[in-house]
Amino acid sequence: MKSRRLLRATVFSVTIISVVVSCLFVSTAQTGTPREFDLRGPDGVPKGIKLRAPLPAQLGALQTLERTVGAPLQVQYNGLTATPRHMFSRAKYLTAPSSATPETIARDFLSANRNVFRFSERDLTGLRLKSRATVPDMGTTILLFEQTHQGLPVYNGGVLVNINRAGQIISVGGESFPQLSIVNAAQISPEQTLADAYAISPERAVTLAAVEVGVSGFAPQRTGTAKVPQTFGDLPRTYDTATKFSGGGVFTDDILVTKTIFPLGNQQARLAYKFVLTTPQHSGIMWESLVDAQTGKVLRRISLTSFQTGGGTGVGRRGTFRPDVQDLVEAHNTAGTSKGKVTDTAPTALSGYRGFGRSPAPGVA
Repeated sequence: MKSRRLLRATVFSVTIISVVVSCLFVSTAQTGTPREFDLRGPDGVPKGIKLRAPLPAQLGALQTLERTVGAPLQVQYNGLTATPRHMFSRAKYLTAPSSATPETIARDFLSANRNVFRFSERDLTGLRLKSRATVPDMGTTILLFEQTHQGLPVYNGGVLVNINRAGQIISVGGESFPQLSIVNAAQISPEQTLADAYAISPERAVTLAAVEVGVSGFAPQRTGTAKVPQTFGDLPRTYDTATKFSGGGVFTDDILVTKTIFPLGNQQARLAYKFVLTTPQHSGIMWESLVDAQTGKVLRRISLTSFQTGGGTGVGRRGTFRPDVQDLVEAHNTAGTSKGKVTDTAPTALSGYRGFGRSPAPGVA
């Protein structure tokens, strides 16, 4: 009897110790992994929250548009700027049928309703068509206009316009940041551009961002430049030129640094560098990092990696696709163009079958 009690006590003690040790290890692992961060708040650009109200001129312009459409509008707002992030009508299209090109239809609508978005003439001129795609069976053309300011892209700033086959606008959305003012531009001469106003070097920006993900003493080595696509869909390809650095055996991938404008939301913005650090130290997570071009402060750090079994740094983060679907998606990439680690399932070459008919994929035995 005593031996049984002793055995129970021993087993109980070992169990408690195991649980405590396990918790300690879990805690260490969690605290050792960087967290996602955004200077503007935990959600970056809040969804469903208005931190500022639309201006009277905006509301008046919306009422005018409603009268033109002939039906109530449904509007969701950018939480930082109070500009429409999703606008449509449940009863009618936003415009009449048109035989003009989709881009002309979209630009004419944005120009006519500039007060709804608080766009200045410079804002409208700075909208660069970034992506155009058509859904064949529906006949819908999807246009994405990227915001630019004095030639530099505004980070995640843009307008998305959906147009049906009759040339009618179905809906308009996106996160737009009108009438921006750059608050951290270094002094430049009249013949220089905003791209010349960066106070710190890209090397310095990468080094400081590396420290923020737990890598000290990293000295990036330039290895030339690389082309980064500016256009997508069925548009002619144009490219931005990125400064290229070697991962140096510390980071898995090359580091491509581009210049961007980081919007703060109150018509202010900061010049920033944008790049990705792929960290084998943290389960291969890819950290998109934006670093202030004047102070070197990290303005935003977000994981581009999802985990099939959950985890990562985001709340409820899951794998983007199940493994077989992921294989199919990656197989459609032009060879060598896929850079994102979107799942930890180690996708293989496409070797299955497409669709429900079980017909072999082209080129697959």
